[in-house]
Amino acid sequence: MSKNLSGKKKNKPAGGKALVKPEAGKEKKEKNTAEAKSEKLITAEKLKARFNWLYGDKALAVFSVLISISLWVFITLNVTDASTKTIKEVPIRIDTTNIEETFGLKKIAIMDPPALSDAKVDVILSGSIYQLSRVDPEDVTVTAQVTGVNRAGEFTLSLVPMCSVNNVNVDIENGYTFVKVWFDYIREKDIAVDKVKAAGVTAAAEDLIIGDAVSSIKSLRISGPATVIDNIDTVQIRADVNKELSEPFETAGKICYLNAEGEDISSDHVSFITILDYNGIEEETGTAAGVPADDEINVIIPVSKKAQLPLGIAFKNVPDGFDTNTLSYSISPETITVEGDIEAIDKMVSEGKYMVDGIDLTELSPSETKFRLKLNLSTGIEEMNGVSEVDVTFNLEGYSTKTIGLADISQFKLSGDWGAEGSGHKAEILTESLRITVAGPTSVIGGMGQANCSVTVDMEAHDGTAGQRKMPAIITFKNDNKCWVIGTYTVMVNVE
Repeated sequence: MSKNLSGKKKNKPAGGKALVKPEAGKEKKEKNTAEAKSEKLITAEKLKARFNWLYGDKALAVFSVLISISLWVFITLNVTDASTKTIKEVPIRIDTTNIEETFGLKKIAIMDPPALSDAKVDVILSGSIYQLSRVDPEDVTVTAQVTGVNRAGEFTLSLVPMCSVNNVNVDIENGYTFVKVWFDYIREKDIAVDKVKAAGVTAAAEDLIIGDAVSSIKSLRISGPATVIDNIDTVQIRADVNKELSEPFETAGKICYLNAEGEDISSDHVSFITILDYNGIEEETGTAAGVPADDEINVIIPVSKKAQLPLGIAFKNVPDGFDTNTLSYSISPETITVEGDIEAIDKMVSEGKYMVDGIDLTELSPSETKFRLKLNLSTGIEEMNGVSEVDVTFNLEGYSTKTIGLADISQFKLSGDWGAEGSGHKAEILTESLRITVAGPTSVIGGMGQANCSVTVDMEAHDGTAGQRKMPAIITFKNDNKCWVIGTYTVMVNVE
């Protein structure tokens, strides 16, 4: 066993372990704290060295600029009200629903100021840049206040501009604060075209005639403001031609509306007229044919020709060989002046005379010498002096009549192949005698007798049906062309 040199016993902790002195633990703790502080100081020194530039004058200047810019942007976007923005062609809203339902009125047009006739305005917005940047054209409205509109006429309506984005002021450019609007009832009217006019038209020759202009448009059904429609009395179709014409001419026309005084309706009012129908107005149903196309609003200028023609007479029932030129007669009038289609008139002129149809020679006798004939001109040809009848007087001095009995059946024959062998028709003349009256020059008629005459039965109109029938008899004269038969005659024929 070892000995304690000092003569004192060592204190041992319970359990046999040695005890540490309190002074030694304290020193160790202080040592650790000092080391931690030293490490923090070293770290701080390193950070200070790394960010040392932030504490320089240049860094401070940069930070100052950035802060200033940020403040400027903020103030500009959110505080300053000095910025403006223009929205072009904002529609003017005019809500007429109530006045249409209550009074039957329609908005016709903006009458004043003229610059707003298209119902659009330019609007100036003012506010912060940020607020203005949020505004779209759809956010801006301009409304006309229709309060007080209760009858037809012009009303001054206040304009109220608004923007749905907050903190934005709205003003109408040029200081417009009102519009004058025309309200009216809508009328319809059916009206016939009164006249068609073509200006500046001349004929290329003296024998050409410029006729009255016509148009394809005959009638209209129109609609528009009552103030305008009620003032329309007549309608015309007009065209400025300014040409010398030698043939019919067609050009585009213009519809013109006139009042009761014959004055044109102003073009401003005409612009409010709508054509609903033309030429298709049915009395019962009023079915519309629609708006005429531009090429249907036309002006047609007829050009005709005139000519003076001598008159002649066309005869009928003239015996074979008879020369009508041997008859002396007068015609009143002797000439006519005709107008019509250029080609038709040229053809009439080329024929030399206009032949009036017609005198039946079987009606002419020394006791019946005057005839009145109708002037039957072709369609499209007119007599310019109003002549519709022609008087014809024959000079039959030196003429006489004679009755002749025809009893020689051998002088009777059937026309064509009737009764001939192989014709397929068996026909027999039953009449045995015929008394006829003949007219002619007295110097000739005295020697006329049965031997000079022959009778032909005209079977052309016979249909071949068996039986007896009267058929026309045609009398001709042998060796003489100056006589004719007065009256008509028939012969009985039997067909088997």
